[in-house]
Amino acid sequence: MLKKWNAVCSWLLTLLLMGHLLVMSYSMWTGWYAYGLCKMLARGTALAAGAHAALTLAIFFFVNGGTGPGRYGRQNLREMCGGCAMVINGRPGLACGTFIDTGQSSLLVLEPLTKFPVVTDLVVDRSILQEYQREAMMYLGTRATPDQKEYARQYSAAKCLRCGLCLEVCPNYVPSSREFFGASFANSAYLLYSSSEDRKKEIRKQYARHFEAGCSKSLACRDICPAHLPTLSSIAYMNRHSR
Repeated sequence: MLKKWNAVCSWLLTLLLMGHLLVMSYSMWTGWYAYGLCKMLARGTALAAGAHAALTLAIFFFVNGGTGPGRYGRQNLREMCGGCAMVINGRPGLACGTFIDTGQSSLLVLEPLTKFPVVTDLVVDRSILQEYQREAMMYLGTRATPDQKEYARQYSAAKCLRCGLCLEVCPNYVPSSREFFGASFANSAYLLYSSSEDRKKEIRKQYARHFEAGCSKSLACRDICPAHLPTLSSIAYMNRHSR
């Protein structure tokens, strides 16, 4: 009976929040309303233990915030955008794909990612991911004749959401350092290297400097990735071609 009541309460809260999304003005979403909702959910006031609250969390995140650095567009046809990455009960993940189980506690703890500057509440600025690409001069140049053997791996590697979870869990990534750029950089390097005709040497050099030299191969990036990128395969490919 208690489990049924928990489920009913969870979905009633979800319907309530959806109703607010339809009737509240944009200014209220980005002002005191978002802050109040943040406080309510952070206290776990309406989320019962074991309730399926992934949709509730996703709605809460998009109500919370406005525009600014690191905000993500949502019409990307990938079924997820990576914009709701946060730390949920001590574990980094996407709010939209997280099943909430608070265990014996009635408290649900939501925190922003720790390795990116906080813009507001749970919203962080992940523009550093693009800055790394510019700093290393990572661009395609002349496109090579496509290698059909690489099609499947290239397609999978291109699904990167730039959500930042790989950097959040990486034991080697230090935000203040400008040397190690993390797994998302390695995937980009693979995509460019395997598709470029005239920039392979430079891409290989940047990969060796900004990823290979600093990676301890903990593979935490592979395990946390919500898009299930073939990170290990991309790394192995680049390592074979960087010697």
